[in-house]
Amino acid sequence: MAQRSYPQRLPVRVLEAARDEYAAKRQVWADLELLYRGGHALRARADRFLLPRPRELREVYAARLARFTYQNILGTALAWYESAMFEREPAVRIEPGGEYWAAFLENCDRAGASFAEFFRGVLRDLMLYGVAYVLVDLPRVEGAEILTLADQRAVGALDAYLVRYSPLQVVNWSVAEDGQLDWVVVDTSYDVREPFAEVAAVVDCWHVFTRSDYAVYEARRLESGERAREAVLVAAGAHALSEAGRVPMRRFVMPDALWLADRVYLHALAHLNLQNAYYWGLTMGCLPVPVIIGEYSEPPVVSETAYIHLPEPGSRFEYAEPSGRTYEVSAREIQAIREEMYRQLYLQAQGRSSAATPSAQSGYSKELDMAPARDVLRALGDMVRNHMRAVIEDVATARGDRVAVDIRGFEFSEGDDPDQIKAAQAALELGIPSATLEREIQKRIARYLLRDANQRVIQAVEAEIDAAPTREERQAAEEEAARRRIAESFGAFAAGVGDQEREPAVE
Repeated sequence: MAQRSYPQRLPVRVLEAARDEYAAKRQVWADLELLYRGGHALRARADRFLLPRPRELREVYAARLARFTYQNILGTALAWYESAMFEREPAVRIEPGGEYWAAFLENCDRAGASFAEFFRGVLRDLMLYGVAYVLVDLPRVEGAEILTLADQRAVGALDAYLVRYSPLQVVNWSVAEDGQLDWVVVDTSYDVREPFAEVAAVVDCWHVFTRSDYAVYEARRLESGERAREAVLVAAGAHALSEAGRVPMRRFVMPDALWLADRVYLHALAHLNLQNAYYWGLTMGCLPVPVIIGEYSEPPVVSETAYIHLPEPGSRFEYAEPSGRTYEVSAREIQAIREEMYRQLYLQAQGRSSAATPSAQSGYSKELDMAPARDVLRALGDMVRNHMRAVIEDVATARGDRVAVDIRGFEFSEGDDPDQIKAAQAALELGIPSATLEREIQKRIARYLLRDANQRVIQAVEAEIDAAPTREERQAAEEEAARRRIAESFGAFAAGVGDQEREPAVE
């Protein structure tokens, strides 16, 4: 596919042009990211979430911001799904394998992340933003004479690796009729720090990928922190999938029913504001305002070591504090929103309070409550397996390899693992005449027993299982060996009897 010619300079406003979908969801994505992270990141932007009351004094609002708090239900729930999905590392088998593919599964992004660990981040993006982006890139090799495909492999020019971009960085794109990306623009930035410099320079960078090529534009920010008006072309050429005529980036979209963060977005905002209002009310209730009823000629003295003198008959001193009814209603509503958020995330068992009834706290009840979560895990597992397979196929295309990909894992059943092993053992004892079934059952048991092992060990065990004889073959070999032993023993016995008959009698 012919490569296009890019202008040496482009207006930044052209590169910044965003797709309507990005412009509509950018604020939501940014909010969800902060609600997921919580902690100091959310506290630094508390004014973005904590709504001021009508006509609230700035001093009071500032005091409420200083006491900002947040219960991170969203982060807890998504972390649970992420941990449950990758509690056992999936078994990825690539045939024919090789040194590159073994190294790729151990370090797929040149930053030390295994292929499974990399896709933990992809799953997190899908649950949090509803969309995820994965780029297949090739290393830049300079100063080497490359004439053939063998030369490219020898110098590592085809050692493809993966890059995960946040949806907040992918600002513009176009989808063709075949459902694949036609082109995409990625907006990023990085710091340039000089030794002993007080301030780091910020460089804005735009990567443009089409089906045939790529281009990189950069612009250094102004001293005021604003972006420059023009960007300069710093690199262009063929990308990893240019020969295949495809954009080297995969855009994975989560179905709305499984976009978990968006399901509780509004509930999280309501819970945050009500919880902060509740805590503020408790704080102010613990600091009541003194009230003197009656005539008082001198300013009162109030402190920890002073007393209050009321000279006029009938005068009273008391504290003004709100009634507790508001606190009770607020506490119940906060708990109700919390439970509803967990219900929307299909994690009812985690949302139950310690005040729940004994039947609701029972193990059987919690097991029933977790049934929807298992269904969600199965759906996510099917999706992630397909995404993994698609990315590996892209890497193989970039390298010019023809491979067969088999990904196992992400299976979530209601029974315990020991029960599954017993079922597998019972299936083997049935003697079903299928060598493939026998090997697959053995691999499944091996993956369970070696769930903490790395991919190389698991692949080695599976290769040994494939190379080993089946139960029928072993049984036939044992029977043949037994027949040989019997024949040899009988032959030796017969030979011994014959020798005795030929020996002359001793007089």
